[in-house]
Amino acid sequence: MAHKAQLENRKYRNWVRAGLGIKYVKEGLEPFCDHLVKQQHIAILDKVKQKHNLSTVSCGLCDVHTLQPDHIQTKPRQCHLGQMYCNCLYPRGKTPCPNKVCGAIHDAIIQLHASTPPAPYWRNADAHQWCTEPWAVAKCFINAPGYEQKINSVEFDLTGLLHVLINNIEFQQQLKCVVTGTDVFSRVRMCRNDIFHSHTMEVEDTEVNSYIDDMIELLEDETEIKHRQESKAAVKKLQELKLEDFIISTADEAGIRRVAMDAINKKERELEQTIADAGNKLKTTADEEKHDIEGKSLVIKSELEETGQKIRKDLVIKEAELEQTGQKIEKELAIKEDESKRKIEQKGNEIRKLLTRKEEEVKEKLDQKLQESKLQLESQKILIEESMTNSTETRKEAVTRRVKTDFQKKLVKLYETHVRKIAPLPRLHKDLRNVHEMYVPPWMTVKGMNEESNECKAVKISIHDIFRRKERPAKNIYVIGETGSGKTTFCKILVHFWCIAHPYQEYNLNVSDMEKEMESFEFLFYVSLRHFSDCDSIENMLKKSYSDPALGDILQNDSGKCLIIIDGLDEWNPERKHSSQFLTPGLPGRNLDADYTIITTSRQWKFDSLPLSDSTVDKNIKLNGIDTFEMRHLTEKTVEALNDIHQKCKNAEKCIIDLQSSLVSDISHTPMVLQQLVCLWFIDKLKDNSRCAIYRSMLDLFLAWKALGTSEVQKQLDLIDLFSRNTQVTQYLSYLAYET
Repeated sequence: MAHKAQLENRKYRNWVRAGLGIKYVKEGLEPFCDHLVKQQHIAILDKVKQKHNLSTVSCGLCDVHTLQPDHIQTKPRQCHLGQMYCNCLYPRGKTPCPNKVCGAIHDAIIQLHASTPPAPYWRNADAHQWCTEPWAVAKCFINAPGYEQKINSVEFDLTGLLHVLINNIEFQQQLKCVVTGTDVFSRVRMCRNDIFHSHTMEVEDTEVNSYIDDMIELLEDETEIKHRQESKAAVKKLQELKLEDFIISTADEAGIRRVAMDAINKKERELEQTIADAGNKLKTTADEEKHDIEGKSLVIKSELEETGQKIRKDLVIKEAELEQTGQKIEKELAIKEDESKRKIEQKGNEIRKLLTRKEEEVKEKLDQKLQESKLQLESQKILIEESMTNSTETRKEAVTRRVKTDFQKKLVKLYETHVRKIAPLPRLHKDLRNVHEMYVPPWMTVKGMNEESNECKAVKISIHDIFRRKERPAKNIYVIGETGSGKTTFCKILVHFWCIAHPYQEYNLNVSDMEKEMESFEFLFYVSLRHFSDCDSIENMLKKSYSDPALGDILQNDSGKCLIIIDGLDEWNPERKHSSQFLTPGLPGRNLDADYTIITTSRQWKFDSLPLSDSTVDKNIKLNGIDTFEMRHLTEKTVEALNDIHQKCKNAEKCIIDLQSSLVSDISHTPMVLQQLVCLWFIDKLKDNSRCAIYRSMLDLFLAWKALGTSEVQKQLDLIDLFSRNTQVTQYLSYLAYET
């Protein structure tokens, strides 16, 4: 129907009034909830201090999925605190908090949860922020997905606030209302879902009045809420909503439509998560029952064997007088034993078939339910989107969003073809492979302060920590490493994670932390500086590489959602340099008003030559090569690549042992050097009895690759006589390398 006619529809106006009521209730509850959450956070940290005799509480290193709680299971498969699927029941792979903090906070959350058994929603949890962000603890009481990235009270909708009050034992004590499932808090939560999930966007007169009465009753809870000024203001607005002459503005209508659209998207994600959890639980139950059946079968078989052996011994004693009877009994026992085995096997097969059939039936029903829900939600989406596009401004926003989405898809396709592929071996420009097949995590460190000695020290970090700097995100990030340390591969793995975080296909429920991190960037631009000597600014480089009508609008209006990776600062020699007094000499120019997140890679000498202050460097990350575990991993991948090229089957374990016992094992932590040493091992040139000879072989190999520059040199690697080429040059260079 036309927009004007829709506004004249009384039931539609009732729907908008009900949505405004939900908005006013959130405004009335939000400060109250924020106060409770912050007070409880202080109390939890104080208890942690007392429990472990700590002067301060800080961590930020633990992950809730691998965290070992303070408590332990007291009985097999039984949590001491009553939680199902608790980390204490699966101790393998779990590590305690190094600061004795996160395990205690984990236990406090379980003890404060009001459900029976307690069931905190750990998918919303980010243990890295437990010590600093009160809402990072509070959102564990919200039994619904979609709150992982929220840390302030204003970011939480009414459903989240009500979950926090209903599911927290201490917060219930601040309410006169008793939470029973049919109480006013639960009714308002359900009416919120009825309003925003309505596919007709219509509400009867009696329904809207009932909804608003429940909202007013909630805000007039006698213990504390009723006496707060924000609650009184919200009640006044709700009472005005009940008046017949209440005027609905265009802004109010558009706002309620947006909230309804967000609620539908959130409900769809909750449904998909519930179905995935049900499938996982069904599979776990089937595996456990199968294990129990097999265990019982073994026990019965063992008992039968023991009984048979005992009877046979008795028969041997009486064999002289009961020989004939004994033989008959033995035969009968054998027959019964076979029959018992057959019955047990038959019963086991029947149970397995039944479980398989039930699993297939449940999966079929779940898939059918998912499809029906998706169709229903999609129809609701279409209805709301069609009504919203009645205004010219909304249509323009839709067009702009579509243009940006098309550009994002274009970037993903471009990177999949030209950036996510790398050579499995140095100088091998054919047979390229996806970067994740050859990538191994580098040993990355940042400078941090030692609290005891107050001295600067190197602190190891993981890849998903690069965008964080205490309370705020890092915007200017520098990745420093020497030749062959893996700077370009590091850039390309970030591009890889960004591409799989924006797949434009059915939502993946099993995403990594890094993929979640990259989801926050709507656009990623990869710039290899060696190709831009004619450009003096980032914007000019992007316009030269990514010619698209949407680029200018994105750089101007969405710069905060852009991640720009600048690779190889030490290789950039611009023809002209910018002259702005506000820009750092030696770095590409940029729009000072833009809010980009920029990652710049460079060698150490180039970074040291830049006049950078601490305020212009949010994070200085150093690539120190790879650790022992990843050296083993990269060796296995390189041997596998060489076997594929040469159609051989050499043992990677043998290569690892030979490298560890070689004269140059101390330099194999550099990825490029390690791959060269593996190539020498593959052609039996690692057995030289001096470091000088091995360096000479490495130089010969590198010069041979440089000269030929094709994959053919790799395929004929074992045919090259390394000592016949560049003999005099490599002899002096290898001697120099050994002596220095």
